[in-house]
Amino acid sequence: MNRLLAAVVVMLACTAAARADDWRGCAKIDDPDPSIEACTSIVGAGKASRANLAVAYANRGAAYGNKGDNDREIADENSAIALNPRLADAYADRGAAYGNKGDYDRELADENKAIELNPRLAIAYINRGTAYGAKGDYDREIADQGTAIGIDPKSAIAYMDRGAAYAGKADYDHAIADQTAAIGLNPQLALAYSNRGTAYGSKGDYDRELADENAAIHINPSFALAYCNRGIAHGGKGDYADEIADETTAIRLNPQLVMAYGSRGMAYAASGDMAKALLDFRLAVQLIPATDPRHGQVLALIAEVEKRVAAATAAPSPNATPASAPPSVALAASAVKRVALVIGNSDYVAAGTLANPRRDAQAIAAALRSDGFEVMEVENVTRAALLAALNQFSDVAAKADWATIYYAGHGLQLEGNNYLVPVDAKLAADRDVPDEAIALDRVIDTISGVRIFGLIVVDACRNNPFLAQMHFTAAGRARVTRGLARVAAHGSTLVEFSAQDGQEALDGDATGNSPFATALAKRLGTPGLEVGKLLRQVRVDVLAATANQQEPMFSGNLPADDLFFRLPG
Repeated sequence: MNRLLAAVVVMLACTAAARADDWRGCAKIDDPDPSIEACTSIVGAGKASRANLAVAYANRGAAYGNKGDNDREIADENSAIALNPRLADAYADRGAAYGNKGDYDRELADENKAIELNPRLAIAYINRGTAYGAKGDYDREIADQGTAIGIDPKSAIAYMDRGAAYAGKADYDHAIADQTAAIGLNPQLALAYSNRGTAYGSKGDYDRELADENAAIHINPSFALAYCNRGIAHGGKGDYADEIADETTAIRLNPQLVMAYGSRGMAYAASGDMAKALLDFRLAVQLIPATDPRHGQVLALIAEVEKRVAAATAAPSPNATPASAPPSVALAASAVKRVALVIGNSDYVAAGTLANPRRDAQAIAAALRSDGFEVMEVENVTRAALLAALNQFSDVAAKADWATIYYAGHGLQLEGNNYLVPVDAKLAADRDVPDEAIALDRVIDTISGVRIFGLIVVDACRNNPFLAQMHFTAAGRARVTRGLARVAAHGSTLVEFSAQDGQEALDGDATGNSPFATALAKRLGTPGLEVGKLLRQVRVDVLAATANQQEPMFSGNLPADDLFFRLPG
């Protein structure tokens, strides 16, 4: 449901406390940054009348809202209301901010107050209507949006939101009519195209849905929801590869978009890839509050997929290794359950794009599959998504003989502890690291239940831009900034790093793979290399490829029997 932040601006005459251009700039909340600067200048001067200051706070709050900063908007609207308790626009804006945070009861209270103060304030009816819609009360939303249209017949947003309410009631003809009216009033309203597309899709007209979602994407190429809806349309036509591609794009643009994980999971399931389907459903359920009815629905879906996976794996393997096979051979044969989780993080929200990790992860995943591993592959994962993947893989590893995790992306060390950095991390200060990143110890624990052998490969020793911008609250922390720290693994577990402790790894050619991933993929495909020897040869390969600038290292323990990724001969 679209959330419209009220943008009603009260233009005031210049006073002695502020320049005229400050007032003009403060009023232009659709251009948030200059507006915030101008409003702050007025507020900072502190010499305007209470009424004028209230407007400056209200406008700055609306500008913050247009940037998606709901907390700052609420704080500024609180200040505006304290200065002028009868400023209806401030209540309307604060209500919208509460709605963006999912607090619809507070939104309703604020919009009711705004309407009490100004019964002709169309935006308050629009906001109140969307709050009713978010709570599932579509009839009240339709009534409120109708009132807004009566006040302002040219409000494209009111038509669009009323159309969404009709869709919520499965009245798709009225939904399409309202979205068409919204598009007529504002041909650049991407969400109206996307909403109309989903209404067409709900009627089974996937070709029209695809056309509308394409139009939305043309207007806004970063519109995650439109990619998600277009993916669903592809799925409706049976084009599951296209659905997976669109949902993957949607997730990259908005890693919190639950519907995209669900749609991609359904496409994987329809394509027969139950492992990936299960992972997507688990990622989706992590993002849905337990109080949301969808939470239980997705849990039921997960249980059903798990039954299918269990039934498939219970069937005897035609390539099972005879019981008389030597232990060293048995540990590399297909009868032994070998699983891997491969993670590639390239597209960082706060640190730009790393060229190679996604390609590196794809190369390692392909090599492991060729070696007979069951591979779960994820890319550009948020913290929540990475934890969900680790939780799922922990259950898989506990039933396996051999488990491997490969991670490519950013990593850092803080006070001797290593962390893997999800794509949504901001890491503005050192204290944020434990909350926004994932401790390597947590990753190691993921495979603690494996029966024979566990291997963690950390290809995350790159030059880290987070460290350059990070504020260090503890004086000694800033001294350790390069590479990762050596770890002591326990049991039959090895941890392999792409570079020595305190050393940075090289990314290599921006169109290919890193030197470490290249060497590892090559050796994984070499028959007859025992694991310890394989890692030593990777070390030699990387040293040669980087003119001795980068030296991989590993620490931990190997079982007594020889282990092979690929059998001799």
